[in-house]
Amino acid sequence: MKVLACPLIIYICDMIFNDINYASVYQAVITGLVVAIIGHMSEVFMLKKGTLWINTFADLILSFIIVYLSQFFLIGSYITIVGAAITALLIAVAEHFEHIYLIKEGKTRKS
Repeated sequence: MKVLACPLIIYICDMIFNDINYASVYQAVITGLVVAIIGHMSEVFMLKKGTLWINTFADLILSFIIVYLSQFFLIGSYITIVGAAITALLIAVAEHFEHIYLIKEGKTRKS
């Protein structure tokens, strides 16, 4: 779900907000995939019962950093601090509900 949600959220933010502007759709998708992969790795290492808010906050910070820094690697993109913050907040909200589901279903147990 994360692989679909993160690129979609970033693409929608690109369409709606003036503070985030990718030159092409693939740039938003690539940024979203990077956010999804790094977010998944943080879930694997950190997410368990009792760490819901810590992991959600980590997703917020990581998403902000990745989205903001993406403008320096993707030609023609422009992202303000406000744009990165809004996008990261929306990603963190979606991730929060995913974390609740994963914890509730016991899918965070390590073998």
